[in-house]
Amino acid sequence: MADAARVCLAFDTEYHRSDATERDLLEIPAAYAGLKEPTQHGTDEPTVRLRDFMMRLGGEQGA
Repeated sequence: MADAARVCLAFDTEYHRSDATERDLLEIPAAYAGLKEPTQHGTDEPTVRLRDFMMRLGGEQGA
């Protein structure tokens, strides 16, 4: 949810504002969860892929 909020804040302007619907709030995390995880399909060693995944995941968390 933190990444969805960041994207909304980064790309929103005062001219493109509309209230989020309940459907929007369900579709945004579903679309995010459906993204392909690049570190799971790489050719690096499993420990390197795990490290990359954890670094990316940690960087996406809200402060």
